[in-house]
Amino acid sequence: MKLGLIISSLFYFMTLMLIQNEGCNGCVENERMGLLEIKKYIVSQVEYYNKELSSWVDDRDHSNCCSWKRVKCSNFSSGHITKLSIQGLLFATPHPNMLNISLFRPFEELRLLDLSLNGFRGWIGNKGFPRLKKLETLDLTNNNLKGSILSSLNGLTALKTLKLSYNSIYNNYPTQGFPRLKKLETLDLSWNGIESSILPSLNGLAALKTLNLSYNSMRNFSPQGMFVFYNLFTTLSVDGNFVCLVVVLMSYITHGFNVYFQNCTD
Repeated sequence: MKLGLIISSLFYFMTLMLIQNEGCNGCVENERMGLLEIKKYIVSQVEYYNKELSSWVDDRDHSNCCSWKRVKCSNFSSGHITKLSIQGLLFATPHPNMLNISLFRPFEELRLLDLSLNGFRGWIGNKGFPRLKKLETLDLTNNNLKGSILSSLNGLTALKTLKLSYNSIYNNYPTQGFPRLKKLETLDLSWNGIESSILPSLNGLAALKTLNLSYNSMRNFSPQGMFVFYNLFTTLSVDGNFVCLVVVLMSYITHGFNVYFQNCTD
């Protein structure tokens, strides 16, 4: 009886491994071709190609794109790409970067997309950001993006983490905020030169838990702007601004926020 149970368990384990391995034989064909198009675009933009994507080769029979550098596939049998990074690959471009975002349309199962450290000024190739309906994390840190691009992110309705630090948002952000990002939990807007309080523009973010506004230039930071978050467990970082210390403490005491601040002056 025990022997039969052991054999059954081994058979189940081997079957599971075969299913998972089958999914790693290669990503979906249109996604593989999509990766090669991204490589082609990157190579066309930089004068000196550093071979960072040397594993991305057009050899369907001998190259498994799920094992390519900067690419992660699902552990299930589908083989869909779930994580993709082009961090820093276009940073050395000799002219200002406009990212062709239509290149990411094939990746419908993508959960994480890292576009940080590239100096992007905005998008081309589409009126709005691709509707990546399952994308949960988007990293746009260290680019040169203006506030006008924020409205193009509203199609990313599954987004939970949005990193926008070290850009050029300033005060040019949409007054309507992010009305469709109902699942967003973490928003990083630090180091963006924002001068006025952006909080009233974020009142549609019903799931927000962590908001980083550190190292901007905000002076007018009224507690009324924080009322929209009073019923949420929110960590608010405002250090490195010119926010009045009394106002920050008032908001902390009244609403129970976790507030981080340094060098706050009026």
